[in-house]
Amino acid sequence: MPGIFFAASPGMSFHKLDKAKDKNFWSLRVSADIRIIVHKTTGSLLLCYVNHHDKETVSGCN
Repeated sequence: MPGIFFAASPGMSFHKLDKAKDKNFWSLRVSADIRIIVHKTTGSLLLCYVNHHDKETVSGCN
């Protein structure tokens, strides 16, 4: 699934949210300032949240 994003924009990268209760939540870095939180499974990618980068929001996602 992440290959779709990497093919379109190689600068984007996924990072697993280790502190999330559900291990399918990931942070997607769109730019130095913008982060997207997604719920990623083998068959789907659900957009959950988009905002300016805030380390506490991304790392503290529960």
